[in-house]
Amino acid sequence: MPRLSPKEDKNKDSIHWIWFVLVVIIGAWLRLSFFSSMEWKEDEQNAYVMAGNFLKHPTFLPYGLKTSMGDIYELPLFIYTTTLFRWLGRTPLGTVVWVVLLNIIGLAAAAYGLFRSRWRWIALVALAFFAVSPWAITFSRKLWSPDLILPFLIPALALFVRVLQKSRSRAIFPLLCLIALASEMYLPTVALAVALAWTAWRRKVQFHQPSLMAGIGVSVALFFPWAVFTMVSHFTGEARLQLISPFKFISIFVSNAHMVPLKHPFSFATGWEATYALADDEFMKFMRWPCGWLTGFIHLATAILAWPFMEGLVEVIKLGHTRDAEPEYATAFAALIFFPLFMLMSPIDVYPHHMIPAMPYVFVAIALGFFAIYRRVTPWFGDKAARCLVGAWIIVSLVATAAIYPLMMTFINAQGGSSGDYGVPYVLQK
Repeated sequence: MPRLSPKEDKNKDSIHWIWFVLVVIIGAWLRLSFFSSMEWKEDEQNAYVMAGNFLKHPTFLPYGLKTSMGDIYELPLFIYTTTLFRWLGRTPLGTVVWVVLLNIIGLAAAAYGLFRSRWRWIALVALAFFAVSPWAITFSRKLWSPDLILPFLIPALALFVRVLQKSRSRAIFPLLCLIALASEMYLPTVALAVALAWTAWRRKVQFHQPSLMAGIGVSVALFFPWAVFTMVSHFTGEARLQLISPFKFISIFVSNAHMVPLKHPFSFATGWEATYALADDEFMKFMRWPCGWLTGFIHLATAILAWPFMEGLVEVIKLGHTRDAEPEYATAFAALIFFPLFMLMSPIDVYPHHMIPAMPYVFVAIALGFFAIYRRVTPWFGDKAARCLVGAWIIVSLVATAAIYPLMMTFINAQGGSSGDYGVPYVLQK
């Protein structure tokens, strides 16, 4: 391939920047749309109340919200952050707007990091699906701990690539600090940390020992008070059964085993399986609303994304499974393959939101899949026709995916709320 002149290369960089900025603007607009219709259920209300109590009576918090594991509580970082947002915002809407703005900053950080990568068109397609995904939007605009890991996770993954690229890199210290903060914000991120550590061990990465020890020290210090509180005071009842009883562990593992690890990431990427937000009967109504052919076509257009998604997974497995794989592919392999497997082997029931730490790489897989399809069809149709066909497919898929969230929100508002996971939007609650 002929090299571009400095002027042509600069112009090409400018074009990429324009596209990246446009995608971030679209993603920001979608995240701020229907803002008053945000989710406002028990967890969000409890976090808001706990933050208000902390503002009135500041004290050390050893724990946060209660988890789905019985007597196990989350770490308190989310409540501290919510307290800051409540102090700045004063009202529920004013509090959550800071969550949205932080996620928009995370989206912009992802755009900047992807722009600097070697595969800018792949990065642009990945970012575009990240910006319009209805579940990425949903999980960036409510008062819930998974909504706040993106600003920690995006730079952490970039630093992990750096650690794999350069022997004894000092980047290991900020990497461990960011992963610890993301894990303290949302505990399932620990499984992603295990996946990254496993990847580094397989590649026999040489660490900068002082930075490694300092990072481990900070991580232990962040988790120590919560760990002591959990083991001494609240490691009882259902939580103990789930983590200690071999029969309980086997039953949970079996219940997890039937769940295909890639099912939920695909749902996140495309907006398919809206039953996570809607009840089963509501979903069937939604498939025919506002007119059956429109919503049906949109869901069909997103369902066909299963092909590029699976092609992308094949690319990630093929290029990232070896010990000497390129760092970007090795990181994607850790997030998309190791992380779901470690989650499935954990003694907890796995829910769709537990896959959120892998979400950025789900969109990378879709982008890689589209380019794999382009390479496959080029010998049949020629380069120009293949570019047009795949480009049109990407555009139609993006438009269909972007349409699902506003359609779903107008549907939920029109029927006065949902009996599914979304509940009654804030604006409709008295």
